[in-house]
Amino acid sequence: MTNLGVVLHRTGRDSEAEQWWQRTASCGSIESMYNLGNFYTKNGRDTDGKHWLTRAADASHLQAMSDLGVLLFENGQAAKARDLWTRAAGKGNQSAAHNLQIFRVADAALAKPPRKPRNRRPT
Repeated sequence: MTNLGVVLHRTGRDSEAEQWWQRTASCGSIESMYNLGNFYTKNGRDTDGKHWLTRAADASHLQAMSDLGVLLFENGQAAKARDLWTRAAGKGNQSAAHNLQIFRVADAALAKPPRKPRNRRPT
């Protein structure tokens, strides 16, 4: 049923896909939880998306952890995002590892004190 939702979504039948994913997610399908989370966030329903991505991430869906981290980071929750990316990357998720690397580089750049301008002599 999860795959039926994917096929329906790919053919533009989103409301039917959503119904199938809802049914199977309610029965415990982690993949459907993940699909719903992404479907909702891509359609501007961040609260619903966060709910389903969180459920999938709590069930150890690695890509859900990575995607939820992005959503949290975009909403100002960088520490929680970093924690999710660290957990997922530690279990081999490449997109989480990539996000974590970018986060670390940006965090290090922001932590550096600003450079003082040099006093230049007029020529």
